[in-house]
Amino acid sequence: MQRLRDSLTGALATLIVVVAAGGTAVAATGGTFILGRSNTASTVTTLSNTAGTALALKATSGHAPLTVNTKTKVGNLNADLLDGLDSTALQRRVSYYAGNATYTVPAGVTMLRIVARGGGGGGGAADGTAGGGGGGQGAYVEIVVQVTPGEQLAVVAGQGGSGGTPGGIWPADRGGNATASTVTPVAGGSALISAAGGNGGEGAQGGVCTGTLTNGAAPTAPTAPGVTGLNGLSGLNGGDDANCTRSGPGGGAGFAGGGGNGATNGSSAAGSAGSKGYVLIQIIG
Repeated sequence: MQRLRDSLTGALATLIVVVAAGGTAVAATGGTFILGRSNTASTVTTLSNTAGTALALKATSGHAPLTVNTKTKVGNLNADLLDGLDSTALQRRVSYYAGNATYTVPAGVTMLRIVARGGGGGGGAADGTAGGGGGGQGAYVEIVVQVTPGEQLAVVAGQGGSGGTPGGIWPADRGGNATASTVTPVAGGSALISAAGGNGGEGAQGGVCTGTLTNGAAPTAPTAPGVTGLNGLSGLNGGDDANCTRSGPGGGAGFAGGGGNGATNGSSAAGSAGSKGYVLIQIIG
């Protein structure tokens, strides 16, 4: 009789274990982590391997080896490359410069598109007899160039020319010439790109009724593939009506690298300064 009781008790215990093991969740805190079952824990589980990799996950083709239940970023879970690109090159970013700077080519980058516009020339001053001429717009250059990761490039965005001084003796009333926008290797060598600045408009004290229309000088195209070069727009003559009173609008005035407007006659006013040039650098490969 006792032997029958012992057999029944053992069978019941086995049944309980089987039922428990066949459930949807198994408590794992302080216990055994059971494969093929959903385990739960109230504390963080850590797996360490002092000899090498702590965990390797393998899944059949078409299935992810790991899933998560939130979009929260996992710290220190990084990828070195994506489609062969370093993380610094994943964003096809464009760097814009309206002054002087040093650009360092990011890791993994070997091709850049560079666009430059020279500064705009200043407008000429008026003198009570005639209006000043408008300044010329800076030239435009675009280039695709091969570079080396880590290479440093000196970037200079052209400055706009100053406006002519009113009441000054010629050529002080003439608008100032602008400077070029350039990108040059810091290690030395010729500029990769150079976009000339526009010339200043003639001032009314130049002894003529009209100011001189001037435009951005033609850019010198570097010896490289993918070069596009355009002259800047000309500023317009001042004093171009019957009474010599009209001022000349600057070439491309109101835009980056635009020439300054000439001063209107009757006010003995200064001409407007030209706008700054710019440099754009875009990663393309």
